[in-house]
Amino acid sequence: MIRRFDVVAVQEVRGNLRALRYLLKVLGEDWGFILTDVTLGRDGNNERLAFLFDTRRVKPSGLACELVVPLEQGRRGERGRPEPAVRPHPLRVSFLSGGQTFTLVTLHVDYGDTAADRVPELAAIAQWLAGWAEREFGWDHNLIALGDFNIDREGDPLFDAFTSTGLTSAPQLEGLPRTIFDKPGAAHFYDQIAWFTKGQQHRPVLRLEVVAGGLVDFVDALQGESTRNELSWHISDHYPLWGSSRSRRADGLAAPDEPLKPAPGVGRCRSPIRSDGGDRVSDVGVCVRAQQLSACQARCRVRRAPGAWPRPGLCRRFSPARRESTRQGCYGRRAWRRA
Repeated sequence: MIRRFDVVAVQEVRGNLRALRYLLKVLGEDWGFILTDVTLGRDGNNERLAFLFDTRRVKPSGLACELVVPLEQGRRGERGRPEPAVRPHPLRVSFLSGGQTFTLVTLHVDYGDTAADRVPELAAIAQWLAGWAEREFGWDHNLIALGDFNIDREGDPLFDAFTSTGLTSAPQLEGLPRTIFDKPGAAHFYDQIAWFTKGQQHRPVLRLEVVAGGLVDFVDALQGESTRNELSWHISDHYPLWGSSRSRRADGLAAPDEPLKPAPGVGRCRSPIRSDGGDRVSDVGVCVRAQQLSACQARCRVRRAPGAWPRPGLCRRFSPARRESTRQGCYGRRAWRRA
């Protein structure tokens, strides 16, 4: 299941990492991970948060941190100490794919003794995300929050606190059950994938185009003779949620995960021999949009270096004699290099 996706957020990773290490061994060397330390104390529940990612598709861009989100700004606890923060601490990591950065924040809201106990935590998270998005507006980073928010239903005080600063749930997930125990028509709203949408002043909207979403129903495939209760302990009582997006690079060119159309007279395809992520590959090279090679003074006939996958880019200065570009992304006839 995990191999089907590029980045996976996992909540309730326990202090013992034996299961996670085994999972990474099964996934193979192309997969990486970033995780928090355990959060101690009663509210921490000896829990970690983690991201697993396919290094062939995405790369960490450098930002990775736990977030300390005060439940109430300015309020003081006993002996002048600040009021406790959200626990376990949310994990924020930025990734780079297709020339575009996106930031994921995963969290697990404490269920508490009553639903009212979750309202301050949800409100604090929503306020913090809004504040961070406004501060980072100049970066145009795509901010997506995902995890177990423990929201009972749409329209209740928990949902109102969650959406109070403009966070919007993925429309593709509307009406889907969240747990394997949900009854038809009575689904909870626990897990969410959300972002800021158009109309939110001073906040960057999501530049990624979310084109699909859903859940992974593993019950029929894995239940066997087990009861649903037993399955919930062996695997999970929550359905994994997923979303798929199409990105566009900051320079307006098609990202590598977009279908690339051949341009007349430029990198013209001959007898496609392979398809990977929408790119058409031929004995000449990868067919790309015309504007991606518009700065070249001659045809850039690309050829894959041994063991390398070509990533076409915009040529700045092109030498027909050497057939090499001074910018990463353009490949020479015999080999390629990064200038």
